[in-house]
Amino acid sequence: MKPHRNLSRGLILALAMPLAALAFTDAGKNLAPVIWTTLPADADGAIRAIPAEAWNFGFRRYGATSDQLWTDPALQRGVMDGAGGGRTTALAATCDADGFTFLILCSEPSLTNWLERSQSFPSPVIEFFFAPGDADKPGIVEHFMGVYDGPGHFSEYSGTVPGPRCRRMLPYLTCGEQVHGNAILVRLHYDWAGVFDRLPLFNDRCDNFWRVSAIRWADGGLTWGGTVHQVNQAGYIRWPEFTGERKAAILKALLLKGWAAYRKEADSFAVGMGKPPADKEDAVGKVGFPMPNPALYHAEKVAAEPRTYVNYAEDPLFRPTLHRLLAERDALAPQIAAFDGLAPAEQEAFYHRASEMLFNFHYALERAYGEYQTTLLVEGK
Repeated sequence: MKPHRNLSRGLILALAMPLAALAFTDAGKNLAPVIWTTLPADADGAIRAIPAEAWNFGFRRYGATSDQLWTDPALQRGVMDGAGGGRTTALAATCDADGFTFLILCSEPSLTNWLERSQSFPSPVIEFFFAPGDADKPGIVEHFMGVYDGPGHFSEYSGTVPGPRCRRMLPYLTCGEQVHGNAILVRLHYDWAGVFDRLPLFNDRCDNFWRVSAIRWADGGLTWGGTVHQVNQAGYIRWPEFTGERKAAILKALLLKGWAAYRKEADSFAVGMGKPPADKEDAVGKVGFPMPNPALYHAEKVAAEPRTYVNYAEDPLFRPTLHRLLAERDALAPQIAAFDGLAPAEQEAFYHRASEMLFNFHYALERAYGEYQTTLLVEGK
């Protein structure tokens, strides 16, 4: 592996160590290993499921490089045990077949008296981003960003338009918090489906890094990974070894999620309720029709504009294309059912083809209809 040109000497030494579960902090970078495990639901169980050395306490004062690091072992043990310790903050990461999770443990002094002082519950506020794609690759990559600001609530920073290669964090991210002694454990769980085409599984190197930054809005800002938007200052997470069994579990789970997403779209009204009608009149009165009086709509509106359609299936000239798109994806179901019996190389090849077809069916349908409309315009129809 060629070290990234911005890696600090301390991080390079950490990467060379054979112990994968090692969190590391120096004056330049944070590194946290991703532990393969399914976390228990309770806070104490989740904390104990992660090796102590995998928790990273490298939160710095915002804008600083190395001050205010909680490196004292006794202080760290106290926070892990729920004994508190100022606003000490630690980060850990895990993954399993469903997705990946960031745990941020926030010691909070006001937990002892917030109610007596007539204050709101001191939920942590954490600005967070991650950038998929190995950190050794040059250039600034797209990153997913938002703010956790209370139980079950995440405000996404949406700077891009969703598309086949660009997805918002929601609804793939779920979040929550639990009290652990004098600290609050925040969980940010991200479904692999949100990065189905950027998985860290297909890599010809042993190590694989993604950029991550977490900024706790407390004491003027405590940051794990530099200042906001500065991807070159972000911390790193190191993915674990994805054995054949682990990789197959992730891919199979994603294919099932992709199938569910496709069927939801195919069964929607926009696509014709999953059963394209023979003509427009077949759809009149169907549940989900977006008019209070569909019969009157067809009789007056569509009669006056015979080439007006309210879903893809109503357009008779496009209907063969729609049938083909649906049939191609329906044919994937038996292959998904037989996925476990494929060789690893076959599983990977099938996943790349099927996941694109299933997760991006909506965009394939839009593109096909756009091409069809362009043809009509060119031909003057």
